[in-house]
Amino acid sequence: IIATAVAEIYSLLELDAVAVGVNDLSGGLDFLQETENRGLPWVSANLYRNDGTPVFPPYITKTFEGLSVAIVGITGPSHSSDFIIKDGAEVITDLLHALAQVADLIVLLCAMIIGISKT
Repeated sequence: IIATAVAEIYSLLELDAVAVGVNDLSGGLDFLQETENRGLPWVSANLYRNDGTPVFPPYITKTFEGLSVAIVGITGPSHSSDFIIKDGAEVITDLLHALAQVADLIVLLCAMIIGISKT
């Protein structure tokens, strides 16, 4: 019920991207998929189904004032038999190198502290 209310608020805000948080997962992957089908723009670079496929896009790109902006989501650690959450620091380090080639600005959405290697 709380996850439904939060998703409705996100929708009302007409956000460009929403990172999947640990509390968002309380409704389950099917619930999150339903909200995505209704237009909620979830992003998570490290949330995977048990078969290894990503649940949502790792990022979306938008253009603001002529700048290409990549909005990346990282989901915090959680344990479930329904999904896999890979290490956010590892995933984002690899992804940032690729995004630097296609985006002028990278925005990272996450509710956790991660260390990112400069190499």
